[in-house]
Amino acid sequence: RSPYYSTARLLGVVTAFGAIASLFNRNLDAMRASGHGRQPRAAAAALPTVVIADTDLYRAIHLGPVLVTVDQINGGQTPPSSPQGCPQTAENIWTFGGVQLTNHGWGVDVFNLLAQMDTVWRKGASVYLTMPAVAWHPNKTVRGGRTERRVDYWHYSVGYIEEKYARGQKQSELNAVSYVYTAPPVCKNKDLSCYFQTIPCSPPGGKDAWIAKTAGMSRGDLMYAARQEILRPHPWIEREVNRRVSLVPVTPGQCAVLHVRRSDTALNRGFALKPDAKRVFRTIPLREYITKSKQVLEKHPQITTIFMITDDVSVIEELPTLTSDDLANRRLIYLARARFRGAEGGWENHFPSKSALEEVLTIMTIEKVVRKCTVWVGTKSSFQGFLTAGMQPPIETVMLSTAT
Repeated sequence: RSPYYSTARLLGVVTAFGAIASLFNRNLDAMRASGHGRQPRAAAAALPTVVIADTDLYRAIHLGPVLVTVDQINGGQTPPSSPQGCPQTAENIWTFGGVQLTNHGWGVDVFNLLAQMDTVWRKGASVYLTMPAVAWHPNKTVRGGRTERRVDYWHYSVGYIEEKYARGQKQSELNAVSYVYTAPPVCKNKDLSCYFQTIPCSPPGGKDAWIAKTAGMSRGDLMYAARQEILRPHPWIEREVNRRVSLVPVTPGQCAVLHVRRSDTALNRGFALKPDAKRVFRTIPLREYITKSKQVLEKHPQITTIFMITDDVSVIEELPTLTSDDLANRRLIYLARARFRGAEGGWENHFPSKSALEEVLTIMTIEKVVRKCTVWVGTKSSFQGFLTAGMQPPIETVMLSTAT
């Protein structure tokens, strides 16, 4: 045999293998494009809903099962290709570009969208919303910053996230190596159209009317005004949210909001990511929130109810340590829902119920209840900004410091 026989044979095998792999990848891409191929795995069981037995001091509010289902949404009520804004044309791409949807947290995602929409509207341009979105997790660290990859979904329309970590590494935004969505999407579009009607491509009344309407507004008021025009829930979503709100015993003008935020804040080490970087935020004990709340409530005798919002089940478990004097003789209520314990959910995982639909309905319910309140005690965050923007004035906002 020729001395080159073995080499040639090996090259032939490699070439054949490459051709087969290429064909497989093309077929796989075609299957995915047509909606087939690898589908999300069934979601793991949701975290249990932990509540403390009701007392004269505190009470869990049970909202019952979700009465709007994924099947209803996918059954024709959401258009198969619901346009998000104006059609993408060469003219509006060249003039002002598109508005991008992000995947971080509800407050960041919504404020980012509204701010971009407002900017484009003020320039007199028609808006189109670009998909895919910008992913919420870093691929790697580059020059002290983060790189993000594009994906074809909004995480609040997809579902539960399972984070993967390299062996022996701590769970933090630094070293998550992959994120797998383990539940079917809420709707086939996997975007804002799962919950909201088509985004208007131009401001109501045109550019000049929008500028005049929002003149002199604070950023919060401006974002709330934009929220009312841009993110209009589908009727079936609105009905379910209103049903839930009706179950929360809050009288307008007579409630205070206590927002105890924890979860993935314990994992946040800032944007200049380094393995040995210290935490950006400290964990604030419930007792510190309560002490501050009491000081504020003593100035507001009309307040009868404290509406507590928290993402950490351990906060609920601390409630039996409180006394009537701690709560300034008010009653505290909270929603019975699935919650993570501390940072166990991982970085920017907002789905302890394993259901994006359930989490969004809960956020919308919280938003409407908060609008009835006139006092806010909590910490500064994008979600806080989203909620307090809808509160009816006059309001008092008290922020605790999270600085380490």
